[in-house]
Amino acid sequence: MNNFYRITLLMVCLLFTSAVTAQLKSQVPAETKAAMGKTIALPESVPQLQRLAAKAYEQDKHRAFVKIMEKLRQLRPLDTGYMYQLVLGYALVDDKTAAYDLMLSMQQQGAAYDFNSTEDSKNIRGTEVYEFVNKLMAQAGEPIGTVENILTLADNVVLPEAIDWDPVNEAFLIGTITDGRILRIGGDGKSTTIFQADNENGMWSVFDIKVDAKRKIFWVSSAALPGFIGYQQKDFGRSALFKFDLESGKLLQRLPMALDGNPHSFANIALADDGSVYVADSQAPVIYVLKPGDESAKLFVASPDLLSIRSLVLNKDNTYLYLSDYSKGLFVVNIKSGQMRPPLMPDTLNTSGIDGMYRWEDSLIVIQNGFQPSRVLRLQLDDKGVEIVEMAALAVAQPVFDNPNFGVIRGDWLYYFANSHWGHVNAAGQASMPVKIIRTRVDEAPNKENPILEEILEQMEKSKSPAADADTEQ
Repeated sequence: MNNFYRITLLMVCLLFTSAVTAQLKSQVPAETKAAMGKTIALPESVPQLQRLAAKAYEQDKHRAFVKIMEKLRQLRPLDTGYMYQLVLGYALVDDKTAAYDLMLSMQQQGAAYDFNSTEDSKNIRGTEVYEFVNKLMAQAGEPIGTVENILTLADNVVLPEAIDWDPVNEAFLIGTITDGRILRIGGDGKSTTIFQADNENGMWSVFDIKVDAKRKIFWVSSAALPGFIGYQQKDFGRSALFKFDLESGKLLQRLPMALDGNPHSFANIALADDGSVYVADSQAPVIYVLKPGDESAKLFVASPDLLSIRSLVLNKDNTYLYLSDYSKGLFVVNIKSGQMRPPLMPDTLNTSGIDGMYRWEDSLIVIQNGFQPSRVLRLQLDDKGVEIVEMAALAVAQPVFDNPNFGVIRGDWLYYFANSHWGHVNAAGQASMPVKIIRTRVDEAPNKENPILEEILEQMEKSKSPAADADTEQ
Protein backbone atom coordinates (compact mmCIF):
# COMPACT_ATOMS: atom_id res chain seq x y z
CA MET A 1 0.00 0.00 0.00
CA ASN A 2 1.60 3.30 -1.04
CA ASN A 3 1.27 6.53 0.94
CA PHE A 4 -1.29 7.94 -1.47
CA TYR A 5 -3.65 4.99 -0.92
CA ARG A 6 -3.10 5.14 2.84
CA ILE A 7 -3.91 8.85 2.99
CA THR A 8 -6.93 8.29 0.75
CA LEU A 9 -8.34 5.69 3.12
CA LEU A 10 -7.82 7.93 6.12
CA MET A 11 -9.45 10.87 4.37
CA VAL A 12 -12.43 8.71 3.40
CA CYS A 13 -12.96 7.86 7.05
CA LEU A 14 -12.54 11.45 8.24
CA LEU A 15 -14.62 13.12 5.55
CA PHE A 16 -17.17 10.41 4.92
CA THR A 17 -19.98 11.68 7.13
CA SER A 18 -20.72 14.90 5.27
CA ALA A 19 -20.37 13.28 1.86
CA VAL A 20 -22.65 10.36 2.54
CA THR A 21 -25.25 12.63 4.10
CA ALA A 22 -25.45 14.70 0.93
CA GLN A 23 -25.51 11.58 -1.22
CA LEU A 24 -28.25 9.72 0.62
CA LYS A 25 -30.66 12.26 2.07
CA SER A 26 -33.04 11.81 -0.81
CA GLN A 27 -33.06 8.03 -0.35
CA VAL A 28 -34.87 8.11 3.00
CA PRO A 29 -38.57 7.51 2.28
CA ALA A 30 -40.77 10.52 3.06
CA GLU A 31 -43.10 8.42 5.22
CA THR A 32 -40.10 7.22 7.25
CA LYS A 33 -38.94 10.79 7.83
CA ALA A 34 -42.41 11.82 8.97
CA ALA A 35 -42.89 8.85 11.26
CA MET A 36 -39.44 9.17 12.82
CA GLY A 37 -39.99 12.85 13.44
CA LYS A 38 -42.90 12.21 15.76
CA THR A 39 -42.25 12.62 19.47
CA ILE A 40 -42.63 9.51 21.58
CA ALA A 41 -42.71 9.85 25.36
CA LEU A 42 -40.06 7.45 26.65
CA PRO A 43 -38.91 6.57 30.18
CA GLU A 44 -35.45 7.42 31.51
CA SER A 45 -34.93 3.92 32.90
CA VAL A 46 -32.47 1.79 30.93
CA PRO A 47 -34.09 -1.55 31.93
CA GLN A 48 -37.52 -0.24 30.92
CA LEU A 49 -36.18 0.97 27.60
CA GLN A 50 -34.52 -2.38 26.96
CA ARG A 51 -37.84 -4.14 27.48
CA LEU A 52 -39.66 -1.66 25.23
CA ALA A 53 -37.02 -2.09 22.52
CA ALA A 54 -37.30 -5.88 22.63
CA LYS A 55 -41.08 -5.68 22.39
CA ALA A 56 -41.01 -3.21 19.49
CA TYR A 57 -38.53 -5.39 17.61
CA GLU A 58 -40.59 -8.56 18.16
CA GLN A 59 -43.70 -6.79 16.87
CA ASP A 60 -41.88 -5.41 13.80
CA LYS A 61 -42.51 -1.84 14.97
CA HIS A 62 -39.21 -0.74 13.49
CA ARG A 63 -39.66 3.02 13.72
CA ALA A 64 -40.57 2.75 17.41
CA PHE A 65 -37.56 0.47 17.87
CA VAL A 66 -35.31 3.15 16.37
CA LYS A 67 -36.68 5.85 18.68
CA ILE A 68 -36.16 3.65 21.73
CA MET A 69 -32.62 2.72 20.71
CA GLU A 70 -31.81 6.38 20.10
CA LYS A 71 -32.96 7.10 23.64
CA LEU A 72 -30.79 4.27 24.98
CA ARG A 73 -27.82 5.64 23.09
CA GLN A 74 -28.49 9.09 24.53
CA LEU A 75 -28.37 7.62 28.04
CA ARG A 76 -25.39 5.33 27.34
CA PRO A 77 -23.51 7.01 24.49
CA LEU A 78 -20.42 4.78 24.83
CA ASP A 79 -22.24 1.45 24.63
CA THR A 80 -21.30 -0.14 21.30
CA GLY A 81 -23.96 -2.83 21.78
CA TYR A 82 -26.63 -0.15 21.62
CA MET A 83 -24.87 1.41 18.63
CA TYR A 84 -24.97 -1.93 16.83
CA GLN A 85 -28.68 -2.38 17.47
CA LEU A 86 -29.36 1.19 16.37
CA VAL A 87 -27.53 0.66 13.07
CA LEU A 88 -29.77 -2.35 12.45
CA GLY A 89 -32.79 -0.24 13.38
CA TYR A 90 -31.82 2.37 10.80
CA ALA A 91 -31.37 -0.43 8.28
CA LEU A 92 -34.85 -1.79 9.01
CA VAL A 93 -36.39 1.63 8.24
CA ASP A 94 -34.04 2.07 5.25
CA ASP A 95 -32.27 5.15 6.62
CA LYS A 96 -28.86 4.67 5.02
CA THR A 97 -27.55 8.08 6.02
CA ALA A 98 -28.01 7.50 9.75
CA ALA A 99 -26.83 3.89 9.51
CA TYR A 100 -23.60 4.77 7.72
CA ASP A 101 -22.87 7.71 10.01
CA LEU A 102 -23.14 5.48 13.06
CA MET A 103 -21.16 2.66 11.45
CA LEU A 104 -18.36 5.12 10.76
CA SER A 105 -18.40 6.34 14.36
CA MET A 106 -18.15 2.75 15.61
CA GLN A 107 -15.35 1.97 13.18
CA GLN A 108 -13.37 5.04 14.27
CA GLN A 109 -13.59 3.79 17.87
CA GLY A 110 -12.18 0.39 16.87
CA ALA A 111 -15.38 -1.60 17.36
CA ALA A 112 -15.46 -5.00 15.66
CA TYR A 113 -18.79 -6.03 14.16
CA ASP A 114 -19.79 -7.65 10.87
CA PHE A 115 -23.19 -6.35 9.79
CA ASN A 116 -23.32 -8.99 7.06
CA SER A 117 -23.98 -11.54 9.80
CA THR A 118 -27.65 -10.53 10.10
CA GLU A 119 -30.44 -10.16 7.55
CA ASP A 120 -31.59 -7.02 9.38
CA SER A 121 -28.87 -5.07 7.56
CA LYS A 122 -29.93 -6.00 4.01
CA ASN A 123 -31.44 -2.56 3.23
CA ILE A 124 -28.11 -0.78 3.72
CA ARG A 125 -25.90 -3.25 1.85
CA GLY A 126 -24.69 -3.04 -1.72
CA THR A 127 -23.00 0.37 -1.67
CA GLU A 128 -19.28 1.12 -1.80
CA VAL A 129 -19.57 3.00 1.47
CA TYR A 130 -21.16 0.08 3.29
CA GLU A 131 -18.70 -2.49 1.93
CA PHE A 132 -15.70 -0.31 2.81
CA VAL A 133 -16.68 0.52 6.39
CA ASN A 134 -18.06 -2.94 7.18
CA LYS A 135 -14.81 -4.52 5.96
CA LEU A 136 -12.78 -2.28 8.27
CA MET A 137 -15.06 -3.14 11.20
CA ALA A 138 -14.79 -6.87 10.55
CA GLN A 139 -11.00 -6.59 10.40
CA ALA A 140 -10.97 -4.77 13.75
CA GLY A 141 -11.70 -8.16 15.29
CA GLU A 142 -8.34 -9.55 14.15
CA PRO A 143 -5.58 -9.92 16.80
CA ILE A 144 -3.16 -7.05 17.39
CA GLY A 145 -0.09 -7.24 19.61
CA THR A 146 1.25 -10.24 21.50
CA VAL A 147 0.74 -11.92 24.86
CA GLU A 148 2.80 -14.46 26.79
CA ASN A 149 1.39 -17.24 28.94
CA ILE A 150 2.79 -17.12 32.48
CA LEU A 151 0.86 -19.68 34.50
CA THR A 152 -2.50 -21.40 34.86
CA LEU A 153 -4.23 -21.27 38.23
CA ALA A 154 -5.42 -24.48 39.88
CA ASP A 155 -8.96 -25.66 39.13
CA ASN A 156 -10.05 -24.92 42.70
CA VAL A 157 -9.14 -21.22 42.43
CA VAL A 158 -12.62 -20.02 41.53
CA LEU A 159 -13.52 -16.46 40.52
CA PRO A 160 -10.17 -14.78 41.14
CA GLU A 161 -10.69 -11.04 40.70
CA ALA A 162 -7.87 -9.54 42.80
CA ILE A 163 -4.18 -9.64 41.95
CA ASP A 164 -1.07 -7.74 43.02
CA TRP A 165 2.66 -8.40 43.28
CA ASP A 166 4.36 -9.14 46.61
CA PRO A 167 7.99 -7.94 46.25
CA VAL A 168 8.99 -9.29 49.67
CA ASN A 169 8.11 -12.90 48.86
CA GLU A 170 8.43 -12.44 45.08
CA ALA A 171 5.00 -13.86 44.42
CA PHE A 172 1.54 -12.90 43.22
CA LEU A 173 -1.15 -12.24 45.81
CA ILE A 174 -4.49 -13.41 44.46
CA GLY A 175 -7.95 -13.12 46.02
CA THR A 176 -11.11 -15.05 45.20
CA ILE A 177 -14.77 -14.14 45.31
CA THR A 178 -16.26 -17.61 45.71
CA ASP A 179 -14.50 -18.67 48.92
CA GLY A 180 -12.74 -15.50 50.08
CA ARG A 181 -9.23 -16.89 49.88
CA ILE A 182 -5.94 -15.01 49.64
CA LEU A 183 -3.25 -17.03 47.88
CA ARG A 184 0.46 -16.45 47.42
CA ILE A 185 1.58 -17.89 44.08
CA GLY A 186 5.21 -17.99 43.00
CA GLY A 187 6.56 -17.90 39.50
CA ASP A 188 6.66 -21.70 39.49
CA GLY A 189 2.89 -21.79 39.90
CA LYS A 190 2.95 -23.26 43.39
CA SER A 191 0.32 -21.66 45.61
CA THR A 192 -0.18 -21.27 49.34
CA THR A 193 -3.39 -20.13 51.00
CA ILE A 194 -2.32 -17.49 53.49
CA PHE A 195 -5.80 -16.45 54.60
CA GLN A 196 -9.30 -17.89 54.35
CA ALA A 197 -12.55 -16.06 55.06
CA ASP A 198 -14.65 -17.53 57.87
CA ASN A 199 -17.16 -16.47 60.53
CA GLU A 200 -14.42 -15.79 63.06
CA ASN A 201 -12.32 -13.34 61.03
CA GLY A 202 -15.36 -11.70 59.43
CA MET A 203 -14.10 -11.63 55.86
CA TRP A 204 -16.22 -12.46 52.81
CA SER A 205 -15.51 -12.33 49.07
CA VAL A 206 -12.20 -10.71 48.15
CA PHE A 207 -12.58 -7.99 45.52
CA ASP A 208 -9.20 -6.28 45.50
CA ILE A 209 -5.69 -6.53 46.92
CA LYS A 210 -3.21 -3.66 46.96
CA VAL A 211 0.35 -3.94 48.27
CA ASP A 212 1.95 -1.05 50.18
CA ALA A 213 5.58 -2.18 49.86
CA LYS A 214 6.89 0.93 51.63
CA ARG A 215 4.99 0.03 54.81
CA LYS A 216 5.29 -3.74 54.25
CA ILE A 217 1.55 -4.28 54.40
CA PHE A 218 -1.25 -5.06 51.98
CA TRP A 219 -4.89 -4.07 51.92
CA VAL A 220 -7.88 -6.20 51.00
CA SER A 221 -11.43 -5.09 50.19
CA SER A 222 -14.18 -7.54 51.03
CA ALA A 223 -17.97 -7.63 50.84
CA ALA A 224 -20.81 -10.03 51.62
CA LEU A 225 -22.60 -10.96 48.41
CA PRO A 226 -24.59 -14.06 47.33
CA GLY A 227 -21.67 -15.38 45.24
CA PHE A 228 -19.69 -16.11 48.42
CA ILE A 229 -20.05 -19.73 49.61
CA GLY A 230 -20.32 -18.65 53.25
CA TYR A 231 -22.88 -15.95 52.49
CA GLN A 232 -25.67 -15.37 54.98
CA GLN A 233 -28.63 -13.13 54.23
CA LYS A 234 -28.09 -11.19 57.47
CA ASP A 235 -24.69 -10.06 56.15
CA PHE A 236 -25.97 -8.62 52.88
CA GLY A 237 -24.56 -5.17 52.25
CA ARG A 238 -21.76 -5.47 54.81
CA SER A 239 -18.25 -4.57 53.75
CA ALA A 240 -14.81 -4.00 55.25
CA LEU A 241 -11.16 -3.21 54.60
CA PHE A 242 -8.54 -5.60 55.97
CA LYS A 243 -4.88 -4.77 56.64
CA PHE A 244 -2.29 -7.57 56.52
CA ASP A 245 1.42 -7.91 57.23
CA LEU A 246 3.11 -8.42 53.87
CA GLU A 247 5.84 -10.80 54.98
CA SER A 248 3.84 -13.14 57.21
CA GLY A 249 0.32 -12.68 55.81
CA LYS A 250 -0.97 -12.07 59.34
CA LEU A 251 -4.19 -10.06 59.71
CA LEU A 252 -3.38 -6.78 61.46
CA GLN A 253 -6.66 -4.87 61.39
CA ARG A 254 -10.27 -5.15 60.27
CA LEU A 255 -12.00 -1.88 59.41
CA PRO A 256 -15.71 -2.44 58.70
CA MET A 257 -17.93 0.04 56.93
CA ALA A 258 -20.31 1.55 59.47
CA LEU A 259 -23.82 0.11 59.38
CA ASP A 260 -26.04 2.93 58.10
CA GLY A 261 -28.99 1.01 56.69
CA ASN A 262 -27.60 1.03 53.15
CA PRO A 263 -25.85 -1.85 51.36
CA HIS A 264 -22.14 -1.42 50.68
CA SER A 265 -19.61 -3.35 48.62
CA PHE A 266 -16.00 -2.24 48.90
CA ALA A 267 -14.20 -3.15 45.69
CA ASN A 268 -11.26 -1.54 43.90
CA ILE A 269 -8.52 0.19 45.87
CA ALA A 270 -5.90 2.88 45.18
CA LEU A 271 -3.06 3.63 47.62
CA ALA A 272 -1.62 7.12 48.11
CA ASP A 273 2.00 7.85 49.00
CA ASP A 274 0.97 9.04 52.48
CA GLY A 275 -0.72 5.70 53.20
CA SER A 276 -4.28 6.82 52.48
CA VAL A 277 -6.55 4.14 51.06
CA TYR A 278 -9.13 5.10 48.43
CA VAL A 279 -11.78 2.45 47.90
CA ALA A 280 -14.75 2.27 45.54
CA ASP A 281 -18.15 1.21 46.87
CA SER A 282 -19.75 -0.51 43.90
CA GLN A 283 -23.20 -0.63 45.53
CA ALA A 284 -23.64 3.15 45.85
CA PRO A 285 -21.50 3.82 43.77
CA VAL A 286 -19.22 6.26 45.61
CA ILE A 287 -15.57 6.51 46.68
CA TYR A 288 -14.38 6.47 50.28
CA VAL A 289 -10.99 7.34 51.73
CA LEU A 290 -9.31 5.88 54.80
CA LYS A 291 -6.69 8.30 56.10
CA PRO A 292 -3.73 7.05 58.17
CA GLY A 293 -4.85 6.61 61.78
CA ASP A 294 -8.58 6.64 61.01
CA GLU A 295 -10.75 3.76 62.20
CA SER A 296 -13.26 3.96 59.36
CA ALA A 297 -13.41 5.16 55.77
CA LYS A 298 -15.06 8.50 55.07
CA LEU A 299 -16.95 9.64 51.98
CA PHE A 300 -14.66 11.23 49.39
CA VAL A 301 -16.61 11.47 46.12
CA ALA A 302 -20.25 10.90 45.25
CA SER A 303 -21.78 11.81 41.91
CA PRO A 304 -24.99 11.03 40.02
CA ASP A 305 -22.77 10.52 36.96
CA LEU A 306 -21.35 7.30 38.40
CA LEU A 307 -23.00 3.95 37.78
CA SER A 308 -20.46 1.16 38.13
CA ILE A 309 -16.96 2.03 39.39
CA ARG A 310 -14.34 -0.57 38.47
CA SER A 311 -10.80 0.77 38.96
CA LEU A 312 -9.03 3.59 40.78
CA VAL A 313 -5.56 4.96 39.98
CA LEU A 314 -3.62 7.93 41.40
CA ASN A 315 -1.21 9.98 39.31
CA LYS A 316 2.46 10.26 40.27
CA ASP A 317 2.15 13.24 42.59
CA ASN A 318 -1.22 12.12 44.01
CA THR A 319 -3.05 15.25 42.86
CA TYR A 320 -5.55 13.37 40.69
CA LEU A 321 -7.49 10.16 41.06
CA TYR A 322 -8.58 8.43 37.85
CA LEU A 323 -11.59 6.15 37.96
CA SER A 324 -13.17 3.89 35.38
CA ASP A 325 -16.93 3.57 35.30
CA TYR A 326 -17.98 0.52 33.30
CA SER A 327 -20.88 2.32 31.62
CA LYS A 328 -19.80 5.97 31.66
CA GLY A 329 -16.07 5.69 30.91
CA LEU A 330 -13.13 7.50 32.51
CA PHE A 331 -13.25 10.34 35.03
CA VAL A 332 -10.54 12.36 36.74
CA VAL A 333 -11.00 13.62 40.31
CA ASN A 334 -9.07 16.54 41.79
CA ILE A 335 -7.84 15.22 45.16
CA LYS A 336 -7.83 18.64 46.80
CA SER A 337 -11.23 19.90 45.64
CA GLY A 338 -13.04 16.61 45.01
CA GLN A 339 -14.26 17.93 41.66
CA MET A 340 -14.79 15.25 39.03
CA ARG A 341 -15.05 15.37 35.25
CA PRO A 342 -14.13 13.24 32.23
CA PRO A 343 -10.58 13.83 30.95
CA LEU A 344 -10.18 15.50 27.59
CA MET A 345 -9.56 12.84 24.96
CA PRO A 346 -9.74 12.12 21.22
CA ASP A 347 -13.25 11.64 19.83
CA THR A 348 -12.20 8.23 18.56
CA LEU A 349 -11.44 6.89 22.06
CA ASN A 350 -14.24 4.90 23.67
CA THR A 351 -13.48 4.31 27.38
CA SER A 352 -16.51 2.25 28.39
CA GLY A 353 -16.17 -1.34 29.57
CA ILE A 354 -12.87 -0.88 31.43
CA ASP A 355 -12.30 -3.30 34.31
CA GLY A 356 -8.61 -3.03 35.19
CA MET A 357 -6.71 0.27 35.03
CA TYR A 358 -3.10 0.89 36.10
CA ARG A 359 -0.47 3.60 35.90
CA TRP A 360 2.75 3.15 33.97
CA GLU A 361 4.97 6.23 33.92
CA ASP A 362 2.66 9.02 32.66
CA SER A 363 0.18 6.68 31.00
CA LEU A 364 -2.88 4.70 31.99
CA ILE A 365 -2.94 1.02 31.03
CA VAL A 366 -6.53 -0.18 30.66
CA ILE A 367 -8.07 -3.63 30.23
CA GLN A 368 -11.28 -3.13 28.29
CA ASN A 369 -13.50 -6.23 28.26
CA GLY A 370 -16.84 -4.44 27.88
CA PHE A 371 -15.89 -3.39 24.37
CA GLN A 372 -15.91 -5.57 21.26
CA PRO A 373 -13.20 -6.72 20.79
CA SER A 374 -11.59 -7.02 24.23
CA ARG A 375 -8.39 -5.01 24.27
CA VAL A 376 -5.54 -3.58 26.32
CA LEU A 377 -4.66 0.05 25.58
CA ARG A 378 -2.03 2.51 26.75
CA LEU A 379 -3.43 6.02 27.19
CA GLN A 380 -0.79 8.76 27.24
CA LEU A 381 -1.63 11.67 29.56
CA ASP A 382 -0.52 15.27 29.09
CA ASP A 383 1.86 17.00 31.52
CA LYS A 384 -1.04 18.18 33.69
CA GLY A 385 -2.63 14.73 33.81
CA VAL A 386 -6.07 15.90 32.70
CA GLU A 387 -6.00 15.04 28.99
CA ILE A 388 -5.41 11.85 27.04
CA VAL A 389 -3.29 13.00 24.12
CA GLU A 390 -2.32 9.73 22.43
CA MET A 391 -2.99 6.01 22.68
CA ALA A 392 -1.49 2.68 21.73
CA ALA A 393 -3.05 -0.73 21.16
CA LEU A 394 -1.05 -3.23 23.23
CA ALA A 395 -3.17 -6.37 22.82
CA VAL A 396 -6.45 -6.67 20.92
CA ALA A 397 -8.72 -9.65 20.22
CA GLN A 398 -6.19 -12.20 21.42
CA PRO A 399 -7.37 -15.84 21.10
CA VAL A 400 -6.67 -16.41 24.80
CA PHE A 401 -8.97 -13.54 25.81
CA ASP A 402 -12.24 -14.54 27.46
CA ASN A 403 -13.25 -11.48 29.46
CA PRO A 404 -9.76 -10.37 30.60
CA ASN A 405 -10.18 -8.16 33.62
CA PHE A 406 -7.60 -7.29 36.29
CA GLY A 407 -3.83 -7.26 36.57
CA VAL A 408 -0.71 -5.62 37.97
CA ILE A 409 2.19 -3.67 36.46
CA ARG A 410 5.68 -5.08 37.03
CA GLY A 411 8.38 -3.07 35.32
CA ASP A 412 7.39 -2.71 31.68
CA TRP A 413 4.92 -5.62 31.75
CA LEU A 414 1.25 -5.94 32.53
CA TYR A 415 0.46 -9.29 34.19
CA TYR A 416 -3.27 -9.99 34.07
CA PHE A 417 -6.05 -12.55 34.08
CA ALA A 418 -6.68 -13.65 30.49
CA ASN A 419 -10.14 -14.98 31.28
CA SER A 420 -12.87 -14.71 33.89
CA HIS A 421 -15.05 -17.26 35.63
CA TRP A 422 -18.18 -15.09 35.44
CA GLY A 423 -20.77 -17.23 33.67
CA HIS A 424 -18.59 -20.34 33.98
CA VAL A 425 -19.31 -21.44 37.56
CA ASN A 426 -21.99 -24.04 38.37
CA ALA A 427 -24.31 -24.18 41.39
CA ALA A 428 -21.73 -26.23 43.29
CA GLY A 429 -19.15 -23.45 42.91
CA GLN A 430 -17.05 -25.31 40.34
CA ALA A 431 -15.60 -23.56 37.30
CA SER A 432 -15.65 -25.07 33.82
CA MET A 433 -12.05 -24.04 33.08
CA PRO A 434 -9.06 -22.58 34.96
CA VAL A 435 -7.99 -18.94 34.85
CA LYS A 436 -4.74 -18.10 33.07
CA ILE A 437 -2.29 -15.33 33.92
CA ILE A 438 -0.66 -13.76 30.87
CA ARG A 439 1.54 -10.74 30.30
CA THR A 440 1.87 -7.97 27.72
CA ARG A 441 4.64 -5.42 27.26
CA VAL A 442 3.40 -1.88 27.85
CA ASP A 443 6.38 0.07 26.51
CA GLU A 444 6.91 -1.09 22.93
CA ALA A 445 3.78 -0.19 20.94
CA PRO A 446 4.03 3.32 19.45
CA ASN A 447 1.48 5.97 20.28
CA LYS A 448 -0.94 6.73 17.45
CA GLU A 449 -3.93 8.98 16.91
CA ASN A 450 -6.13 6.03 15.92
CA PRO A 451 -4.10 2.86 16.62
CA ILE A 452 -6.74 0.32 15.60
CA LEU A 453 -7.41 1.86 12.18
CA GLU A 454 -3.73 2.42 11.48
CA GLU A 455 -2.92 -1.17 12.46
CA ILE A 456 -5.63 -2.46 10.10
CA LEU A 457 -4.22 -0.36 7.26
CA GLU A 458 -0.73 -1.68 7.97
CA GLN A 459 -2.02 -5.25 7.90
CA MET A 460 -3.77 -4.54 4.58
CA GLU A 461 -0.48 -3.20 3.24
CA LYS A 462 1.42 -6.33 4.31
CA SER A 463 -1.21 -8.58 2.74
CA LYS A 464 -0.78 -7.03 -0.69
CA SER A 465 1.19 -9.25 -3.05
CA PRO A 466 4.36 -8.03 -4.82
CA ALA A 467 2.57 -8.58 -8.13
CA ALA A 468 -0.24 -6.26 -7.08
CA ASP A 469 2.29 -3.63 -6.04
CA ALA A 470 4.02 -3.94 -9.40
CA ASP A 471 0.72 -3.49 -11.24
CA THR A 472 0.01 -0.37 -9.18
CA GLU A 473 3.35 1.18 -10.11
CA GLN A 474 2.88 0.59 -13.87
